[in-house]
Amino acid sequence: MSTKESLGDRVYDDAGKFGRLYSIFTAIGTTIIFIVMVVIGIIIIRNRYKLKSVNGNVTGNSTCQTITTDNNVSTVCTTNVTYKIDDNTYSNIPTQTGSTSYIDGQQIIVWYNPDTPNVPELEPTPTWVGYLLIVIGLIICISAWFWVYLARVSNFASAGIGAAGIYSLFKG
Repeated sequence: MSTKESLGDRVYDDAGKFGRLYSIFTAIGTTIIFIVMVVIGIIIIRNRYKLKSVNGNVTGNSTCQTITTDNNVSTVCTTNVTYKIDDNTYSNIPTQTGSTSYIDGQQIIVWYNPDTPNVPELEPTPTWVGYLLIVIGLIICISAWFWVYLARVSNFASAGIGAAGIYSLFKG
């Protein structure tokens, strides 16, 4: 007595094989993205800890312009600042201030890197952004590798992953 494999069984098995392969490639791609997120997070954290602050003055009102890109409207302002570090005065240094506008004579906190004190920052990226990038990247990476594990131990899960992968490939 021979057992004949049905078409449904073959599709199920092949979807499972594809699901295991698809989950591995997805996890590898996710790991690469995670590494990039960690590098960017570390750069943000290190940059913020290097910065020192000093009081400065706005020289002239900020000039702002509205920029439209791909139906996204954003405002970018440029502000000239004057500040003093030790015995060196840095005058009328233009810096981007996002959408924040300042008025002439306003006192502000200027952040600078001691290696390049002539490049001021008025709104440095907070360190929590760097930590958040690392944590989110770690969660995504662990999730991707969990799916690899699930696809290896469960043919049902790997067939589901394979079916979803095939659908996403054809859907574009």
